[in-house]
Amino acid sequence: MGPLVVLSSLSVSSTYAALTEASNRRLADASALGADYVNTAMSSRVGLEDSYARRHSLIAALRDGDHFKYDKQVILDALIGIRAIQSDTRFAGIGDPAGNYWG
Repeated sequence: MGPLVVLSSLSVSSTYAALTEASNRRLADASALGADYVNTAMSSRVGLEDSYARRHSLIAALRDGDHFKYDKQVILDALIGIRAIQSDTRFAGIGDPAGNYWG
């Protein structure tokens, strides 16, 4: 009975090790794919935000620094544009130099 228990224990241990290794490999592959997707998505969002932040019309609308003189229609058009391009963005907004949030 002793050799049978040892053989059975070795078999279970070997199977467990093989399954653990395969599972860890799949998890690492899935994590790498997920990281690439997140990196691509974040890079595209940063590029989009930078392109809007450098738009001459938006800079001109916020240039004066006086909240009451901002060109509200230009700011709202920029927000509509951002939301149209990235429909999955829930909180698109613009922060003006006075610290106000437009969104």
